[in-house]
Amino acid sequence: MVAADLSDAALDVARRMGADQTVNPGRGDNLPQDIDVAIEASGAPVRSEVLSPRSAEEGSSSRSAICRRARCPSRWGDIVTREIDYRGSYRFVDEISRALELMAGGVDVSPLMTHEVSIDDAVRELAADRSTG
Repeated sequence: MVAADLSDAALDVARRMGADQTVNPGRGDNLPQDIDVAIEASGAPVRSEVLSPRSAEEGSSSRSAICRRARCPSRWGDIVTREIDYRGSYRFVDEISRALELMAGGVDVSPLMTHEVSIDDAVRELAADRSTG
């Protein structure tokens, strides 16, 4: 599994969660070619334009976050001619149930945990800027 992000902190989490390779395009790292399954989860408008030409022919690509206030371009020529299975997913339709099952089964999610707060402070903390992790 290859994880790509502009944040080194996010890439560190990806490594601790089991990524085989991490890529920071902001530092000039290149994404691999012929990706069998690509999942775009940032919501950044440019990301799907970058992934489509790197997806393997007859591969799969999923856009898991939508940039609501900006255009989200996609390279439809690449998607159609390379016969990429392109899907969208929004928020927690069925994913939360599966995530809870995985956690109950013992998947270690501690690398994803950045803060622990009391229930009394939850609303204030959820509103806090956590852009640095």
